[in-house]
Amino acid sequence: MENITCKKRQRSENWLEEDKHLLMDLVRERVSVIENKNTDTNTNSKKLAAWADLLCSFNSMCKGGTRTLPQIKSQWSIIKMTKKIKCVERKNLRQTCGGSHPTTNPENGDDICSWLPNEFVIDTNEFDSDEINQIGEPSQNEIKVDGINKLVNVENKSSDNDTKSTVKDVTVEILEKIQTTREVVSIGSAPKPLYTPSKKPERKNKNEKKTADHAESIANTEIECRKEFHQAQMANEERKARNLDLDETLIKLKIEYYKTLLVLESK
Repeated sequence: MENITCKKRQRSENWLEEDKHLLMDLVRERVSVIENKNTDTNTNSKKLAAWADLLCSFNSMCKGGTRTLPQIKSQWSIIKMTKKIKCVERKNLRQTCGGSHPTTNPENGDDICSWLPNEFVIDTNEFDSDEINQIGEPSQNEIKVDGINKLVNVENKSSDNDTKSTVKDVTVEILEKIQTTREVVSIGSAPKPLYTPSKKPERKNKNEKKTADHAESIANTEIECRKEFHQAQMANEERKARNLDLDETLIKLKIEYYKTLLVLESK
């Protein structure tokens, strides 16, 4: 097999701080075009023209070696990534037990957050449960101990230790008062319940009795009708039975008559 020799990529020259600041200044002048999120043909053409103009300006003013367009874009991505990491670290410091808020200085031109607001969004919601905003008015914390809610005014201190100590002292005081109250109640009579639900009086429906009377009357009428109908049926059955008896008697008389007639004819 043939030995394939690969040439190592030549390492580029280190970036100077002056060149980094120069790059940020040049990008800032063209930030509306370079950082445009649209991807249509016109926008892409404007981006290419802006990067080409930036490259010429940078190579003519930089103190270090000349750079290519991929190197310029790569360095700009590194600058943004570094700034994002710092923003995340600063946000973590403002979370619970992370210390007090850092003093915010006015944004200067070197801070890319001031002219790239959409790239660096930091949540500083004072009502976020995972973050303590220690700059503002005193908050009102609610402490619930043995079913008793106590609202405790706790002034926001400059340090987290002072706040914790204040809350701890107030909590201890509340616990002592509750313990004293329990001892007094245990010595005396049994405590009465705070609230005894009273039984609501049963509401009688005015129409309930009338409805019952009507139902009973209808039932009695139906019973009487059924009795009369049954009696009529029984009488009808009796008449049918009597008619059958009469038919039987008539048939017997006819048989006797025909027998007598035959005897007479035979003589």
